[in-house]
Amino acid sequence: MIKQNNDSQNRVDSSFVLRKEPRIASFMEGIHWFTDAIKLFTKNPLSWVSLFVLWSIVIIPCSLIPAFSFLLNLIWPVLLGGVMWGCYQLDRGNKFSSTYLFAGFQRLFYKLIMVGVIYSIGSIVIGLILLALMSGMGVDLEQVQGTMLAFSSGDVDPMQLMKLLQILMVILLGSLALSVPLFMAVWFAPALVIINEIPPIEAVKLSFFACLRNMVPFLSYGIISMVALIIAAIPLGLGMFIVMPIIFASIYTSYKSIFIDESGATGSIDENKPQKTTSIQL
Repeated sequence: MIKQNNDSQNRVDSSFVLRKEPRIASFMEGIHWFTDAIKLFTKNPLSWVSLFVLWSIVIIPCSLIPAFSFLLNLIWPVLLGGVMWGCYQLDRGNKFSSTYLFAGFQRLFYKLIMVGVIYSIGSIVIGLILLALMSGMGVDLEQVQGTMLAFSSGDVDPMQLMKLLQILMVILLGSLALSVPLFMAVWFAPALVIINEIPPIEAVKLSFFACLRNMVPFLSYGIISMVALIIAAIPLGLGMFIVMPIIFASIYTSYKSIFIDESGATGSIDENKPQKTTSIQL
């Protein structure tokens, strides 16, 4: 765990304050989020790689064990919040290490875990909607499973296979349509909670509307991130140890670009008081 003896590492710089509302970034700024993240990575690449290894050790086993899936939904905002706090420290010239992954367990843990609760509830609602959709389509899960087993053995009726593919396509598109708003709601939330001490529900709202306002830069950001991930996967996936930490850092750089006014003109942050935000005009 992290022991932060330096008081400056426990407080937020008075010039690092929220804008009155999330700004709208340009198309090219989405690329800058990624390139700025590369700069953060190069400040301490070994610690970044170590952090990603620790993340994988925690996340991968939990994602593979059904009994731990719900726990994973709860704790990943805590872990990501720790990464965001580490990014902030690195950005401000302070010491950075892989153990910042666990900083969220020491700083504002209960608020970060509430983001996980909100995400978990959203995931459950999405699952129920998909089940209702499948039921409305008359989908028999046992029949689908049987068709998939027959397909794996090479003994499947072409008409059944076509029907299965149609069902899977509808489920995939439905899942994507429902999941994107949820991801938008939690993309910036851990950073807003752990750095600016925004209450969880307000942080989720701010994150959603910030993403909604910035679809254009997220397009360029998504393209460059996807290209980087494809390239990283080519050498036996070893490039992921570099690209994934950069993507983690890019969450911070995009948050900083959209939310933070470092001029100090909007006031300063008092660490002991939750930050107030104005309503967002869409």
